[in-house]
Amino acid sequence: MVVWTIALGLAVDFWQNTRKTSDRPHPNPAPSPKLAIAILGITLGLTVAGLLLTNSRNAWGLGLLMTLAWAVVLGWHWLWQGVTGAIAIILGAAFAPEGVATPLRIIVPRFIWARLNDSLYPNRPVGTLRSTQWDFAWDLSWQRPILGWGLRNFSPLYEGVTQVWMGHPHSLLLMLAAETGWVAPLALFGGVGWILGRGLWAVGRLPVGDRPAALSIWLGFVSLALFHIVDITLFDVRIGLLGWILLAGVWGLVWRRVPIAKNFAP
Repeated sequence: MVVWTIALGLAVDFWQNTRKTSDRPHPNPAPSPKLAIAILGITLGLTVAGLLLTNSRNAWGLGLLMTLAWAVVLGWHWLWQGVTGAIAIILGAAFAPEGVATPLRIIVPRFIWARLNDSLYPNRPVGTLRSTQWDFAWDLSWQRPILGWGLRNFSPLYEGVTQVWMGHPHSLLLMLAAETGWVAPLALFGGVGWILGRGLWAVGRLPVGDRPAALSIWLGFVSLALFHIVDITLFDVRIGLLGWILLAGVWGLVWRRVPIAKNFAP
């Protein structure tokens, strides 16, 4: 999902570079347009295949959302209309009444619409559903809103009630709220949100030619942050490290406050 988001930004950067639509010459002109197009095409194609094979509804939704974000930023009406149309068709195939959904399911593969409406894995135990985990973590957070129940205590408490072991409640916000109280997650999310707000402001001050690459870093972290609202992959050191590097990149944009190219100009 993060690779998809950043690769889209690099594709936009390359597209603007080759057509010289920026307000100044690009600092790093592409050496071979055909080679660059081939590499970007292969990367984007493999990433789409990877996203589909994850079988993750969260990744699918955020992947489409990031594509829609780039379409809005660029003002490409045809792209955001196509994305919203695709979303409508997919949701229709999954959740519309049978008379409407049946013809749409000819277009949309079953592994997509059946995964969205959960008919691909029917009769799952209630304790394994994320809605159940979120409700339980939410209740825990308000029983002890100041100090919480202690780090890593969600799993034994949840197992004691549902007889299902879960390593976490599939939401970083709710896990921290349940285990540490509301002060810690609000401080963490507030601090990160402040950095993101300043980062977006810094991106807006960059020359047009520098914005796609910088914005890809910003959107890359945003996609990862949004994913942690509905899941927790932070425990994987590779993903956690990627998140902190991207956040550091966003803060770097704020700290410099000047076009990157000027810092290296002779």
